[in-house]
Amino acid sequence: MRATILFLIWLALSIIGLSRLTFNVEITELLPSDMPEAVGIRQLYQHFSRENELILTIEGNDRDSVAAAAHSLADRLARRDDLALTVIWHLPFEEQPQLGAELLAWLWLNGPPESLDALAKSLAPEQSPETLATVLDDLTSGFLDESTLLRSYDPLGFTALPGGLRESVGADEQMFTSSDGQFRVIYLEAPAREFANYREIAAWLNAVRAEISSWQVERSSEDSSVTVSLTGEPAFVAEISTAMERDMKGSVIATTLLICALFWLWFRRLKPLLWLTLMLGLIFSATFAIGGLVFGQLSAMSIGFAAILLGLAVDYGVVLFRERHASPGDASGLRRIIGPSIAWAATTTAAVFATLNLASLPGVSELGTLVAIGTVVGAIVMLGLFSSVAANDAGSHPEKPFVIGGMARTSTSPRLALGFTGIALVAAIVTLVTGGLPGLTAGAKPFQLRDSESFSALEKMESQLGDSNDALAALPVVVTANSWEQLAERLDEANTRLGEAKDSGDVRDFLLPTALVPSPLHQVANRERIQSIAAQRDRLIADILDAGFSEEATALTRAITDVWTRQATALEGSTDPWILPESELARWLIGRATSETPPGSTEKKDSSFAAVGQLHPTSLATDAQGHVAWTSAVNGPGIQVTGWELLNPPLQALVAGDFRRVFLPMAGVLFIMLIVVFRNIRDLALSLGTLLFSGLMLLTLSRWLPLVEWNTFNVAAVPILFGTGLDYSIHMIFALRRSGGDLAPVRHGISRALLFCGLSTAFGFGSLAFAASEGLASLGLVCALGIFINMLSAVFLLPHWWRVWHRSEIRA
Repeated sequence: MRATILFLIWLALSIIGLSRLTFNVEITELLPSDMPEAVGIRQLYQHFSRENELILTIEGNDRDSVAAAAHSLADRLARRDDLALTVIWHLPFEEQPQLGAELLAWLWLNGPPESLDALAKSLAPEQSPETLATVLDDLTSGFLDESTLLRSYDPLGFTALPGGLRESVGADEQMFTSSDGQFRVIYLEAPAREFANYREIAAWLNAVRAEISSWQVERSSEDSSVTVSLTGEPAFVAEISTAMERDMKGSVIATTLLICALFWLWFRRLKPLLWLTLMLGLIFSATFAIGGLVFGQLSAMSIGFAAILLGLAVDYGVVLFRERHASPGDASGLRRIIGPSIAWAATTTAAVFATLNLASLPGVSELGTLVAIGTVVGAIVMLGLFSSVAANDAGSHPEKPFVIGGMARTSTSPRLALGFTGIALVAAIVTLVTGGLPGLTAGAKPFQLRDSESFSALEKMESQLGDSNDALAALPVVVTANSWEQLAERLDEANTRLGEAKDSGDVRDFLLPTALVPSPLHQVANRERIQSIAAQRDRLIADILDAGFSEEATALTRAITDVWTRQATALEGSTDPWILPESELARWLIGRATSETPPGSTEKKDSSFAAVGQLHPTSLATDAQGHVAWTSAVNGPGIQVTGWELLNPPLQALVAGDFRRVFLPMAGVLFIMLIVVFRNIRDLALSLGTLLFSGLMLLTLSRWLPLVEWNTFNVAAVPILFGTGLDYSIHMIFALRRSGGDLAPVRHGISRALLFCGLSTAFGFGSLAFAASEGLASLGLVCALGIFINMLSAVFLLPHWWRVWHRSEIRA
């Protein structure tokens, strides 16, 4: 009856929890919620992540072949309506300005009325002939720079926007091609505005890759030196999600297989092995379901709980099975004997992992909560269900006579154990005094996937399309507001703040998309102005032709005046006091610099309206807290300088502070709990001493082994090692108490169990070393090494330390 009730509870939890559980691939969710730099990163991703825009990078050795390849691939993808809604590979109005007429017309409409007045004055009947004569003289002078050639298509100066064409548009050809022309990008928008899940994204990416492969095969006879890579938000989501799923399955399967192999080698018992595997599945699925109820989503970092949990949960089952002969055939008797050590070990481990909720990194907090829940579930399942399996197995398979001599040959002598302790302590002290404590690796990227095509392509894109003469990368500036009017005001304030930073030498230059933010005030004021200029269309065209220009030079004037006529009509009939351009290219460019949350959107955004600019810093020197000092003068309400370059230093400082915030409360909780557990100051000191000794050995090996490094994520290994390491010392000390210090039954029983537990838990953590996430992989490696050291200390050294300190109590 009890088993039936437990099964029904487990089934209900699994159905409810697993139905709610999804993978959260937002990297911003792994960052602290209140750090200014993290807030900026979050705003940048929330407003400008472009979840349905894929970026294709094309690289080769010849600029002409790369340009031809980009043109060819873009045209091919544009013909596939099932793969692409829009495909943009260059700004056509830089070579054919009339193609960008709608955007140019809108920029004038959206700009300051005084600028439009100045344009109207230059186009007046008495002024336009002089303007055209000056342009014609420049064109026939023999000195033709880029701006002069542009005026051949635009003799009346419609492209001479206030502040410049590039600054007004917010982009130029540099966003599509490198300075040497050997690297280009294509921006591909998916036909679906939203994807239901990451599997749909992955399926779309595979279809795009198949089309690219077919295109490459067809072009192989022309040019085989061009390479294509994919990056952008869809590529990140698909890559991270599939990696998370693969890591989850891989770590669970690998850990389970290793546990089964170890159990078989240790005990050679098939039926208990099957039961143990079933119990692990029950524990894992129940914890997974509870995680779905509590969180709803698992982040890329917290999925590491699976391997950790299996390694911990199997410990309780193996301890029960190893000690099953203490009460053969009687599960309740076995629980009375072994239950206290398992219960206290699970309680202390869960408490330690729970203290990870004090960490500033949400992924670490989530991982700690899941393991804490799973540890309690594991203890309950093993004591409640597996204890019967263990006790019954002992009744049907009696213990073989224990041979002292044979065991003595496989144990550590007291002299060797105590001598090794002294030598190890001296070596640790010398190493750490001369070399110092290992620090956090400055160049580590714990939130990034290893061997990631999308991240590698993005880094290559940033290096190729950035300013090669700038030693420091450009930093984004995110401005947010609750209306277009407020956004324009905050952009003006940001412009003032950045101007002051430029004057003080902290910023070399900056660019804000002020012209691309819809301005209801300007558009309403400019409506009659554009109507007036548009009404002069025929006269302006005649002036151009009379001045000696070709018919081709009238195209932009015709296009812009036609657009102004339509825009004035649209603005007059619009329910909003502003309009946007209709063309895909214009909306695409505006969407790269500004963002508006649609009405009724479920996205969690700090504000409904946003704009993003960029600045080039002259220095990134930080203060004691890791913040770049000059950013505080630029940042303000709705204004935030951000970027990963700004995030890493304060993040490392925060994690260093986390060590104190997490470690001190954890140490206090452990101290109180161990007093309750042992009720003996000497056993308390021995348990903590084992942890400290193991920690010293881990720090020492961190100095000796180049593979072991510490970063902003795997410092969580410290409390994790405390939690798991306590299990071993608690089990060992309780066993020594039961035997009165007699090492023979301890070595034959709990020592072998702990050897199994240590290896299985180390394998559980070690399987994470192959995870796609750099942070999770480094966490797994450090924890695997630390757990192995903890286990060896508890099994081979702690018994002799205990006997020395309890010399007077040991039975004769």
